[in-house]
Amino acid sequence: FGAAHVERVMRTGRPVVEQGYWPSDARHSDPDSVRTVAVPLTGTDGRPYAAVLTVTDRFTSAQQGLLRGVVVIALIIAPIASAVSGWYIAGIAVLPLEKLRQLASRLAPDSSDTIMTDNSLGATTEVIRLASEWDAARARVAERFAAQDRFLSNVSHEIKTPIAVMLTEAQTIDRSRLGPEAREFVDSVVEEMSRLGRLVESFLTLARIQDGKGLARFRPYAVNDLVMDSVDNCRRMADQHRIRLEPGLFTDDESFDLAVSGEPELLRTMLDNLIRNAVRFSPENGVVCVAPARDRDNPRLIAIAVEDEGAGIPAERLHTIFDRFAQAPNQPRQGRGHGLGLTIALGIAELHAGTITAENRRGGGCRFTVVLPIADAAEQTAAPRDTRQTRAAGIS
Repeated sequence: FGAAHVERVMRTGRPVVEQGYWPSDARHSDPDSVRTVAVPLTGTDGRPYAAVLTVTDRFTSAQQGLLRGVVVIALIIAPIASAVSGWYIAGIAVLPLEKLRQLASRLAPDSSDTIMTDNSLGATTEVIRLASEWDAARARVAERFAAQDRFLSNVSHEIKTPIAVMLTEAQTIDRSRLGPEAREFVDSVVEEMSRLGRLVESFLTLARIQDGKGLARFRPYAVNDLVMDSVDNCRRMADQHRIRLEPGLFTDDESFDLAVSGEPELLRTMLDNLIRNAVRFSPENGVVCVAPARDRDNPRLIAIAVEDEGAGIPAERLHTIFDRFAQAPNQPRQGRGHGLGLTIALGIAELHAGTITAENRRGGGCRFTVVLPIADAAEQTAAPRDTRQTRAAGIS
């Protein structure tokens, strides 16, 4: 790039670009393409100057390679960084809504869960407002259910007296002076008043277990005694319907004294309801088996199975059999029920940290299985053992 080019730039005031080759030397074994540009400038002193810039293709290639590397790295890292940052930001934004979802899945009339309505989770104003409305709605629902239970309990108590009066009068009336139709009417009154009285007691029991009451006398109860007590309570009903009750008891030394912990009266009511339900749906001269066993999956649990030889439960009714007033239609049964026995039994089992499941047996009939936790060893040792029932069964 000679002086003539510089003079031309300064004379014309236009930039000049020339391309040539850098000669080989010790640093560059091969000729390298060179680009030179001269640009006219005016200095601060007012005199004309020419700025000459020379660059080789090697330098340009190096810069382009560096730029390509930066672009490739950015293309690789950018999606990962975006995904991580998006996941983190989304997690923070969705956390309050996830808490709402979890609480919604546990929502029940007696639920005491509340939603955090402050900004400790980084929630927006809209989410905080929604959480407050959710808490208020849950409180209103809980209050309505509580009022309903109080009303049911009060009404049940109020109607117990007239039921008892009518039942007593019907039972003590002199039937010798009554004609056949009058005696039939009195028998019907006794039967219906007895049934209505049992319904009222069921309502009271249901309200009691839903309020979480009845566990004041929480103590160990031997499983063998529980089975035999319930069988004895239901034996009269079974005899009336010509049903044989067959209790199965623990006989080995390891399991003989096993006990569950809870309120004995409620536990008996639970098992009584299952046995009576089995008797009601058993054919004449049928057998109802009541047998405890150690749970196969968890040795700390006791399973008590109640099996009958009836027609079983329709498949479409299995998931609603424990609902209030749920009854299998068009099923042969002994006597009339009111559809609360299984609901009460399940409620009592849940009060004692247990469950009840229902299934149809392959050979016919139905099986209800109560699963309850075994009482701690210290509690079992402290509990007095009642051996009256086991002796009556011929077990020493």
